[in-house]
This record gives sequence, C-alpha cells and structure tokens, in this order.
Amino acid sequence: MSQYPEDSRVTRFPRSEDVRAVTGWQQPAKNGFAPNQPYQEKLSVNYSTEILPPKRSMPPLPVEERLPQASNSLGKRQATAFCKESSPWITNQKFAILGTSGTTYLSQRLTSSRDIVIIREHMISESGITQTLIPTSHMNVVKLKEAFVDNGLAYIVYEQMEISLPRLRSSVKLYNAEIATICKETLKGLLYIHQTLRVTYTGFLYKNIFFDRSGSVKIGNIGPSLMANSKPSPRSNAGSVGNLLLHIMQPGTMCRNPEEASLINPENWDKSIVEFQKSTEDLSIEQLLEEGEPRLINLPEGISIKLLHGEHRMRAAEQFLEPSERWWVVMLYTTELDQSTQNAIREEYSHQLKFTDGDIYRSICLHARRQDPSRVKKWEARLSPKKRKLVSLLNKPLHHPIRDGLNRNLPFVGLWDVLEIGALSRILPLHCPQEFGHYLCRIHEIWSFILHDSHLYGLLDPRTVSLLETLSPEASHDASLIIRLMDIRDIFPGIENLITREEIKKRILQVKGRILSFYTFFDDWKYMEALVKSVRPLLPLSQNSLRDEFYSHFVGKRHSSNGIKIQTGEHRYRTCHDSLVQQKFLAYLMMFLAAMRDFPILSQIAPRKSKGEKKPSIEGSPEERQSSLAQLAVEIGFKSNEIERLLAADPDIAAARSFLRRSRPLDRYAVDEKYAIALSSRIGKELKNLATPISSKSPPEFSCQLDRIPKEFRCGIPDNRSYKNDREHLYIDVIYNYNPIPRSNLTSLAFQRDIFVSYFGIITIPGTSQRSDSADGGTKGPEDPYSPEIEHSVVIEEAHSSGEVPSQPDAENNSSVISAVQDEEDYFLNYAQKNTSPIGSSVYGESQSECYSRPMSNFPGYIRSIEAAIWPHNQLSESPQNEADEGNAQLNLREIQLALGFEKSLAKTMNEFHSLEDGTRPSDAAREFLSSSAMIVVFMWKEESYIKFQPIPGQRWIFEETMNSLADCDYQFIWIDKENVVVNDLGDIWAVGLEARLVFAGPKMDYADEESLESFLAWIDNQRAM
Repeated sequence: MSQYPEDSRVTRFPRSEDVRAVTGWQQPAKNGFAPNQPYQEKLSVNYSTEILPPKRSMPPLPVEERLPQASNSLGKRQATAFCKESSPWITNQKFAILGTSGTTYLSQRLTSSRDIVIIREHMISESGITQTLIPTSHMNVVKLKEAFVDNGLAYIVYEQMEISLPRLRSSVKLYNAEIATICKETLKGLLYIHQTLRVTYTGFLYKNIFFDRSGSVKIGNIGPSLMANSKPSPRSNAGSVGNLLLHIMQPGTMCRNPEEASLINPENWDKSIVEFQKSTEDLSIEQLLEEGEPRLINLPEGISIKLLHGEHRMRAAEQFLEPSERWWVVMLYTTELDQSTQNAIREEYSHQLKFTDGDIYRSICLHARRQDPSRVKKWEARLSPKKRKLVSLLNKPLHHPIRDGLNRNLPFVGLWDVLEIGALSRILPLHCPQEFGHYLCRIHEIWSFILHDSHLYGLLDPRTVSLLETLSPEASHDASLIIRLMDIRDIFPGIENLITREEIKKRILQVKGRILSFYTFFDDWKYMEALVKSVRPLLPLSQNSLRDEFYSHFVGKRHSSNGIKIQTGEHRYRTCHDSLVQQKFLAYLMMFLAAMRDFPILSQIAPRKSKGEKKPSIEGSPEERQSSLAQLAVEIGFKSNEIERLLAADPDIAAARSFLRRSRPLDRYAVDEKYAIALSSRIGKELKNLATPISSKSPPEFSCQLDRIPKEFRCGIPDNRSYKNDREHLYIDVIYNYNPIPRSNLTSLAFQRDIFVSYFGIITIPGTSQRSDSADGGTKGPEDPYSPEIEHSVVIEEAHSSGEVPSQPDAENNSSVISAVQDEEDYFLNYAQKNTSPIGSSVYGESQSECYSRPMSNFPGYIRSIEAAIWPHNQLSESPQNEADEGNAQLNLREIQLALGFEKSLAKTMNEFHSLEDGTRPSDAAREFLSSSAMIVVFMWKEESYIKFQPIPGQRWIFEETMNSLADCDYQFIWIDKENVVVNDLGDIWAVGLEARLVFAGPKMDYADEESLESFLAWIDNQRAM
C-alpha cells in the first residue's frame, strides 16, 4: 500500500497482454517502467487516474532531436525548431490519465531508455507560439524533454517527479529548516527562469513545486510560461515566493484571496521566517538570494556592546564551535533605545520555548517592583484566566504569608522551573497561610545559608536544585553523594572558585533535615491537604485561617488555668504549665499529629502504594476515629458545637449503623428501622467488650544502615508500609526529641518528622531533652514569624486514661516499668551516639579524635574505620547482661579466648582485626576452627585477616555493626551448612553467626562453582597463591 493518499485511486496498470500486440514493444529495461517498481507508488500529480486501453500498434520511429541554437550577440532567446509537428504517441505510449481535466498523461517512451514521462496537453491560441519552447536543464526546474504539435494541440514532455508539495504538506509536518530549504531552492529555479529562459513564471507556484527521488526541489509546468514569453521584471515572482510561504505555513486559509493573504499568527513562527516572508514584498529574486561569507563587523578597540538577547547561543558557540565557525547574524540597536524598549526586546526574543509558570511569576513580580504596569499586564496575559485569578488572590490579606514566602525566593532562579500556579487552586482553599508561608521561608533559609552570599544566588541552576532536593546531609550516604556531586562539578557548575565551592560544600553538609525546594513544596502540600480534611469537621465554616479558627475555640482545661495536657500515647497524657499562647500552639500541633496518625480514615485519602505491595485500601471506621479526634480536642482544651456533636454520638453504634446501611441499602431492601436501631446498639455495645487499644512498645528509629528511601517517597503522602510503621510514633514528644543516631540513611519517620517541622517549625517542648537543632540551615534556627517560641516550663508527669476506656490495673507499677525501660533506652541511645561507626557510607575516612585513643594498625583504611567504631566496646570494664545464649557460659568482654586454627598458642584480643599467622593456610585454619569453635569468627580471606566475637547478646550490636560496615564495602558473607556453601545477606546475620560460628567475608562474585566446603577452601587457597 502506498504512503501517498492519491495512489489509492490507481486501480490497474497495463499488463503484458495489454500491449503484446503493439509493434516493436519490448519488455521494459531494468531502469524503465515495471509494474512493481516505486514509480507506480508515487504519482506526482494530485488528481485521480484513469487507465486507458491500448491503442493500435505504432512502430517506434527514431526521431532526430535538434539542440537549441545559441543566443545571439544581443543576449536574446531565439525561437528554435525544438517543437516537432507530429503526434507524441509515435514515440510514447500513454497508459494513464492524471487529473480530471484529461490533459495530463502518464506515459512511457518507446525508446531504448523506456523512461516514464509526463505529457501535458495545451490548446494553441495563436500560431507560432510553440516556437518559443526550448529544452530546460536546471536542478531546480522540472526538465522539459520534448514538445510536439498535432491538430492544433501542443504536447510538452516532462521528466517524471515523485510527489508534489501540496501532497507532501498534507502528510508531513514541515519545520523551519525544511521550509527555508524549499524557499531557497525555489528562488534558484526562478532565477534560472528569469536569467536563462528570460521569461516570467506564470503558473501557480505552490501547486507546481515537486520533489524527485533524491529530494531535490523543482519548479514544474514551465511550458506555458515559455509559450507566454512574458519578459521578467526586477521583482517578478518574488511575491509568488511569499505567497508560497504562506501556503506552507497556514494551509487551508488561502482560498478566498490567495494573492493578498497575510500571516494570521506570526507569533507562532520563527522570527527569521516571518521577516523573510515580509521581505518578498519589496526585494527582487537576486536580493532574496544574496549569499557569500558573513560580513564581519570591525569595531573600535575597547568598545563594549550590551547584549539584549541570545547570550545562551553565544556561550554555546564559544564552548562547542571551532574559531572559524563562530559567527552568527546579529541585530544592532541604537543606544538611544529607552529602557522599556530594551526590556521588550529581551523578553520577546529570549527563546522560543514556552515560558514556565515560574518565569512568568518572577517577571510579574519584577515589573511590579519597577512600577511598570504595562509590562505586568503583558506577562499576566501569558497566563490562562484561571491562573491570573489565582495570582491575584495572593494579594488578599489572608494569603499574604504565601505571597511573601514566594517572593523571598525570587533571587534563586534555579528554584522556579517547577512552580505550579495551578496548584494554588487547591492550596489556597485550605486556609493554612501560616503553615505554607513557614515552609516557603524555610526554603529561602536553606538556600541562603548554603550560598551565604547574595551575589551567588543567581548561579543556582535548576539541575543543581534537582540533584540536591530531598537529600539529608545528616545521613552519611546522602552526605557522601553530595561530596561526590560537588567534586565532579555536577552541582553549582557556574561557580568555579575552588575556595567558594569548598565553603558551599561545607555548608550543604551542615543542613539539618531535607534540602527543600518547590518540588518538595508542591508534593508535601498533598499531605497537608489530607491533614486539613481530617481536622476540618471539628470547626464551623469560616473565612479565617485554620490556625486562627482553632485558637478562637481554645478554652483550656477546666481544672487548671495555665496547664495543658501533652499526649504521649493513644490514651496517655502528661501535664505541663505554660502561657496561654504557648498552650494554644501546642494544642494545635497535637491536633495535626493526631490527623497524621489517622489521615486515611479521616480524610478518605489512602497512603501511596508501597513498592512490591498491592494498592492500599482504607480500613477502619470514620465515625470511631472522628469521635476519638473530638475526644482528644476536648482533652487538650478545644470546644465547639461540631466537637460536641461528634462526642454526643456513640462511635461504635454509628459505625454499626453505617455497616448495616452498606450491607442492606435502602434502594434495594425494605429495612425494619426499629430492629436496625436495636441491632446497631447491640453491636456497638459488643464492640466495646471485643477489643482494647494496642499501646506503642518499640522505640522510634530515625536512622538505619540499610533501606535507603528513594526520592519520590521523601516527600508527600507516605507509602502504606511507612505509614503503618511510623503511626505509633507520631506524638509531639517524639517529633521534637529528634536525636538520630548517625548512620547511612534516615528512616521514613525522620522524613515525616521533617515534613511536619517544615510547616510548623522547630520548637522546644516543655519536659523534653532536645538537642540544639538548626534544621533551617545548619546555624541557629531563625525566628518563625508564624510560630510562638515555646519556653521551658515546669512539667508534671501524669498517666491518664480518657473517655470510656477503662483504666489499666497497677498503674503505678506500669509507670515504673515504663520509666525503667525509658532509662535503658536513653542509656543505649546516648551510648550508641557516642560510639557509632563513622563509616556508614561508601566514603570511608579516619576520625582524628579516635586515632589517639586506640592502637594504630596497618590494615586498609576501611578496616581501620571499623576498628575506630568498635574500639570503645573493647574498653568496657563492666560485664554484659547476665544471661547466656544457647547454654553458653557467662563471659566478660575482656576475657580472651583462643581461636583454634587462626591462633596457635597466643590468644589475641576480641573485637579487633588480626592478620593470619605466617605459614597458616586459610583452609587449615577454617577446618581446625570448625572442629571445635567456642566463639564467632569473621574471616576476610582476601586480606587474610579475622575478627573474634563472643556469642552472647551483649555482642550482637557490635557484630551487626561490623557486618553492616563490611557490606557497605561491597562484601558478601558465606557460611558452611553441612558441608555446603551458603551465601547469606544481612537479614539474619546474627543468627547465622551463632549457628555457623565461622563466617567468610569476601568480594561480591559468583560462587556457583564452589558448592562444597572442600572446593570452596581449595579455591581460597588458590586465590592466595595468585
């Protein structure tokens, strides 16, 4: 099937039996016409085709061809005897009629060449007119091969073309380069027609542009122009080229008055094409075709030219082009241009890409500051009406914090590529201007702290922002990534000074929490939307901000004028005394934390799908959770009619009624209402006796060695797995007692906490021991204009059960147990923080402070870093927990035992790396150790070193820390299970150590060929020999 639509009209081509009777007919040569060749598939004229029956046989007669005579001395074209007075069908066989007029034929020459040609038939209006016909030969004009006169008709023979311009334009989109090529080649053809043929082209240019098989552009149907013999003028046909350009650029709009048409939407086209089209009205063919080397501009020495637009092209030319190729067209403007005209030139021609929302908003603010309302309106016109309205809403007093927060970030050009003005249609109705304003101010504080010099703000590029956003330098993995990106100049490429780059790198590594941007802002607001939907039913409808509305409904506790309850668990509280302003803010924070714990049920917005899991469903009763949220609101001091209405309805009975309605909908069942009410009450009462709430037991984790959170899950609504894991820790004492252990990665809880403080700020909660944290840039945290600073207060501990949940027995004993557990956890966290490995990433360095407190070894740097981390454990004087594992005796950490096989007579210290003794084969050491093992040994066969651990619970943390560090160095672990080699991951490495006692650590590779113990040990020995 042909790719051109007109081909479908060709129903049949001549076959051999159709022309077998023709005298002198021979099979077409290889380069002639054949029914299956492409000539059939690409007809050059845009009309229907009619197949003709073969006529009577005509012998192929050789006809003498006469060349045109040379021009005379005056340079005039002379009439020739080129046109033959005979029928064209003596030497040509026509087999198809092209078009509806019946005057164009697709034919084949009956000569040895067997060429396919086009023959056009013309009426002769006066005698002698055909004497002006001559053959043509130019790469941009369809060749006129022959001419015949027969019975008052002229027949002109042309070479066959592949496709016409109108047909090509209907099938293919033409871009600037293709349009320019067509115009240039057409001008060359017209110049040949004017200067050599000495006539004006009289045809409709657009319909007579054709392309041959090589893609050359050619002007067709030159015969009528030769017969008309109209002498060319200086500007003949130049306007036709402009008209041709209009047909190409806006097809289908040139029908009414083709000769006077103009470009409808010039702003949609390249400026150079628009200017060229206009120039065809005033310039000649020769002027339009002026070529040659670019004219050089000779400027006086020391002169400076102000660049209005196009700097990006000049910089690209300097970087990528050879010196001889660094030239381009420039437009020079007088120095008398006023500032408004210069601004118009900059903005009109800076680039052809569509302006982003960020570009438009920044320009609106820029011209508003310059008090240039006309330029403001021009930039506003680039926005849709809906977006213009959203921008205007920012000027309402309620939304000033959001407007001011956006405007504070105007100097950071690289932030604005991802601005989404359309998202304001969902952000502004949430009525949380203080929260969103604080978030935007925090973005400014982070980047202003990183760059530290306002002169550098403009050098922040979008790629740098994209690479750094959501990274948290507190995690060693992110910190090492930041260092690498800075060292290879992937970030801040516009800053070349090495001292400045080093200062910026240090400042980035001091940032606490995530590095924020507009990308995180326009993702985190979706989470905020779910939280607002969760707490909104507690308040009446209002035009005030949500925070102000909550404050207006705060009445405090009845039994205490200056005390507030701090929620520490589902039904646990402690009471602290503080000022009224601070009480309001703390209560406000606790409402949003409660919304974070139950937002799927309260807002009906499900968490995101976790990787490898099904799409989460929303489970639970909205009525029960709304009642619980209203009960919390009352406990911490809020009061409203909406809260009282939620409390008046029994949540369990309401949930039972909702279930019955869904099970037996009224549009399908006739329901006994009295019985339904009674059944709902009975189910509600039974639910109270069915279950009791589960209290939190596991301590919160803000960091981990493995499980790095990907970028898309570091902001916005949490995924289902993270939501379920973190829900029990979303209380105010956990959020504002942020002391992450330095490790490779932060957990999802740390990122949820960072989202919360990005909206509500860093404060000090009464009664918590909080580190000095400057999450807004690494220095002292800035004052939050939207959050009151909470001061230290007197705290009274209280275990409290609220509502209808019965109090737990032995409350005092439980409190002491909780206190003891908390003391143990605080001890562990403080101890681990002091002695955590500094090597939780792929970049290993040696801590200078540790070098003076431990002996130096000759092992590689990463092993020395592991030694630095575990050295403090080896210096403990007290014994571990008084319990043994699997019947082993109680052991002191200082007790030294002999690792048989690895050690012959001298037992070396525990928890340190040692080299294999000289002359000891790794296979011999492993066999002897496995025969009688009383401890755990990790053997690094490549380095021929080992480290010993006691098989007791007190050693688990240091053992796992060592194995995690080795895993960061791309080591994998192998153990022997009944003479079989088993490759193990870190999932249950402590259990593997207890069972196998000997764990091999080596580079990651395929050990499939060493499946048995003997083959594996022999392979290790061979590696040593190599």
